[in-house]
Amino acid sequence: MKSIELRFNKKKLLLLAVLTSTLIFTVDRARASPLTIEVTPTRATVGSIVTISGRHAAFNSEVRIYLDDTIFLATTTSDEKGGYSVNLTVPAVPSATYSLSALDVETGHANTTDFTIDPVIYLTPESGSFNDTVTVEGYGFRGDWPIDILFNDTFVTPWPRPWTNFLGSLKAKFQVPLMPNGTYPVTVRVGSNETSKPFSIVPKITAYPTSGSPGEFAIVFGSGFSPSANISISFRSINVTPNISITTASDGSFGMNGMPAIFFIPDVPDGTHLINASDETGNSATAPFTVPSATLAVAPNPAVGGSIITVTGSGFPQNIPVLLYFDNMLVFDLIDLLTFSEALQADEYGSYEYSFVVPVTEPGVYTITAYLPAESAYTPSEELASTSLTVIDNPLITEIKDKIATIIIPDLGEIKTSLDTINAELVSIDGEIVTVNTTLGLIETDLETIQFNITEIHGNTVTIETELGTLEGEITSIEGDLATIQTDLGTVKATMSNMQDDVTGVQTDVADVRESQVSLSTSTLATLVFALIGAVAAIVLLVMHIRVMMKSRR
Repeated sequence: MKSIELRFNKKKLLLLAVLTSTLIFTVDRARASPLTIEVTPTRATVGSIVTISGRHAAFNSEVRIYLDDTIFLATTTSDEKGGYSVNLTVPAVPSATYSLSALDVETGHANTTDFTIDPVIYLTPESGSFNDTVTVEGYGFRGDWPIDILFNDTFVTPWPRPWTNFLGSLKAKFQVPLMPNGTYPVTVRVGSNETSKPFSIVPKITAYPTSGSPGEFAIVFGSGFSPSANISISFRSINVTPNISITTASDGSFGMNGMPAIFFIPDVPDGTHLINASDETGNSATAPFTVPSATLAVAPNPAVGGSIITVTGSGFPQNIPVLLYFDNMLVFDLIDLLTFSEALQADEYGSYEYSFVVPVTEPGVYTITAYLPAESAYTPSEELASTSLTVIDNPLITEIKDKIATIIIPDLGEIKTSLDTINAELVSIDGEIVTVNTTLGLIETDLETIQFNITEIHGNTVTIETELGTLEGEITSIEGDLATIQTDLGTVKATMSNMQDDVTGVQTDVADVRESQVSLSTSTLATLVFALIGAVAAIVLLVMHIRVMMKSRR
């Protein structure tokens, strides 16, 4: 909508009447009385419903209603006696006294009456607590003017300061101030226009943290209660009120500027429970608090017999020893048991972690269970949580492409996984066999499976990039067409006839290789260097068959 300041053009109306009387010869002129108009009520707020009615229109004639003689509002049809009536919603325009006009289209008769529009505001929500966000929408105020918002005469106007639009409408937000329980006026003031709506402050409590296990402590803060009132706290109907009196301040809060309610979570079942706070005048509020179920997880899963796995738990009792069983076997390290190691117990947050070697090699699904110990010894009493572990044997990596390994796991089928996911890294090279350490254990594979790429040669030193990392090697001998490269992880042999001369930065001053008992001339070394460059295709490729060999802890 745009602001329109027009006035009804009586000359045009007269012209319209003349044209009508000229062109329409059958118009009933029996009605000579002037058209009347009334509005009920004569004063209303934007958005409310008013009724406009009148008499002495032509029979069954269209009657049109205008605001300030020009802006169309509604239309209706007169009855057989010339009476008319129409309900309309007060439009969102700046507050003022306007004229409402009725026009009998058939006769051209018109009449006006005064109507006053007042501003109005709406609050969403209409009740809340300290620091809640409230949206104010307003209509009928002065257009293009700054806004003030007051909560019980306290300014809560946001920054930057909002303004009305050209039609006097507004939308703004404010935060509920810290006040005692009760109903207060929220006032919007725009210049000399202002209007109010009631807002109710209700009690509210906040728990910190919002979840925890029995034995852990919780803190409760509150607002919106009666001032200077004693507070009682209950947890799932259990009275946990501190021995020290908790009293609200003059603003109806506790714990904001004074002592909060502090208590330890009682021994209750897992699940979500309610904390309740009430004052002596009957005000109360609740907050949910979750006592989590104990959970247990194991990684990696699946795993190879003899590999190291890590069991993690949460939701356990704080600072209490936990017994861990693999099926019916206690799996703790003997030294940990003899020294009562802290590794055997949950921490102050109820979290738990312990690593051990899988004590079986037979493939299958096994159960890992965490127990609370008996009071007298390390024997299980109450079960806390359990999980399952799948033990596999002889997984086979059939392909590595773009850092993705294709693995065949007996009895489970084929899977594809990222090398990063299984933390794959080279351990050793022995002839054609490469040993790779993963979260599934030690895996042996052929050189063909791992793509070697010689990227640099400096003297007799070679840099080799693979899917599993970078190797540094040294040319140790050349026997016929076969070059031997010694790396930190083992020996690699490259066939010279398959090497290409595409490595940049190759130096031709390769040192003499004594172990081969061959004195390499500069030209021979250059041939070797250029050949080594091509080992990308000839040496590399990947692994023939894979066996899992768990030789030590990761």
